[in-house]
Amino acid sequence: MKPRLSLFLGRAAALAVATSFVTTTIATPVLAAEPALADTARQIVIVGLAADEKENAEFLGEVQRAVEEHVNAEGKRDYQLKDPNPILNAGGEAQDRQNIATAKGFLDAGQASMQAEDFEDAVDQLGSAVNLLETSYGVLEDRSVYQSALLLLGEARRRRGDKAGALQAFRRAATIKTDAEGLSDAGRALFAQAAKELESSPAGAVQVNTEPPYAEVYVDGKFRGLSPRLVAGLAEGSHIVSVNKVGFARTSKRVDVSSTKMAHEELKLEPARRALLLDELKPKLAAEIDAAKGDVPVGGAAVEELGKLFRTETALIVRLEGPETQKSLGLYLFHTETKRLVSKVEIAEVDWSFKNKAAVDAAVKRVFDVNWTEALGGEVAEEPDDDGGSVTSEWWFWTLIGAAVAGGTVAAILLTQDDASPPPYDHDGSGAVVFQF
Repeated sequence: MKPRLSLFLGRAAALAVATSFVTTTIATPVLAAEPALADTARQIVIVGLAADEKENAEFLGEVQRAVEEHVNAEGKRDYQLKDPNPILNAGGEAQDRQNIATAKGFLDAGQASMQAEDFEDAVDQLGSAVNLLETSYGVLEDRSVYQSALLLLGEARRRRGDKAGALQAFRRAATIKTDAEGLSDAGRALFAQAAKELESSPAGAVQVNTEPPYAEVYVDGKFRGLSPRLVAGLAEGSHIVSVNKVGFARTSKRVDVSSTKMAHEELKLEPARRALLLDELKPKLAAEIDAAKGDVPVGGAAVEELGKLFRTETALIVRLEGPETQKSLGLYLFHTETKRLVSKVEIAEVDWSFKNKAAVDAAVKRVFDVNWTEALGGEVAEEPDDDGGSVTSEWWFWTLIGAAVAGGTVAAILLTQDDASPPPYDHDGSGAVVFQF
């Protein structure tokens, strides 16, 4: 009987297939199991009020990471970070999204050809899928689609008798850490050969420059720092460079890396189509933060418009000022529908000479220490503090003066994070290819 091949492009890790054939699964890897999302989790967007400087971009990246990693008392994530880029460039990524949709169609056609044992046509269809996915890699949300396409292409080339072509596809799959456990025995052997050759391959480098600078640089989906950035230690061969900067269109490019000559990529970023809307809101947001006072501080029209722009009920405004190594930090958590400033944290000085990750974590934890029922006007019982006063009388507001988080014994546990630490909004997804023989 002819082999049957089914492709699953969702995130499900377990696949149940009732069949009389032997079934194996190719599952794309997940770097780490992240905490589950709480049922009451709120979508949140982060907006930075800061000069376009490298240190500020690094600081904002740490805030984003801390928000993404924050969990409630039950160990579940209580905020779901919303990526602003697709919204700011709505319509501008239409071609990329069409490429991805077309690529999935080629995948379906490639599967049908594999099932019919028309490996010549399968190679054509799957090769077209891979090319389109590489072209629009920076916009691809589920990277497992690309991993699966490479594995299928390698298997199709092998079945056609093109060993060199199969090795090339498997090498790309190995470069991006794809799990090939579910390939056929012959396919696994060829994949292992490609992975071994990759390990012993000479290394090269690529210099990535962008205009404007301080864009996030990714190579094969892995965060490598901010531009301008020299990325070294790359195996010879093909790699995908992607760059991402809020307010600009995401872009990606395939780069050939050699051990004998450093590659250079000069990328000019195009403004996102709706970036001006956010730019116009920022000074208004700053003014509304300064004016939000009293027992029930509220913002204004800019806070409400921010919620409508990103279609999110909460927003965290991050204000950064000061020189390279000493930053003043303000975190302002708004409920955009009611415009209420439900929590704020202000730190006069944060030592940023060593990327003070612990100070950022502490500040984000404090700003999220919110009773949302009370914050939105619900009735809750007051809990007296040791002085007989009300803990909830100051529920919405904490002000931290000085660099207490960074000083004294706390400094001994502060962690330094280098440029290779990934931002939070980098999510690869997981999928599977099921081969039935």
